[in-house]
Amino acid sequence: MTVDDGTDETMGVKKSVFAYALKYGGELLEELLEYLGKKEYADYVKENRLSIANFLEETELVVDFYVYRILINL
Repeated sequence: MTVDDGTDETMGVKKSVFAYALKYGGELLEELLEYLGKKEYADYVKENRLSIANFLEETELVVDFYVYRILINL
């Protein structure tokens, strides 16, 4: 996949890094919260970070399951 600025990126890597940052915090989480800007958004993410990370990971599993299922039935 090529991004507008000409760099290549692997699909799914950003989501995985985002989920990791939410679960384990540290510098990645702080950078994410700075990116959000508004304090109320940052507070919401801090309070619900594990739920958000779990949702992202579960959604990926469900999508993968249905894509494989569709491809098998072709």
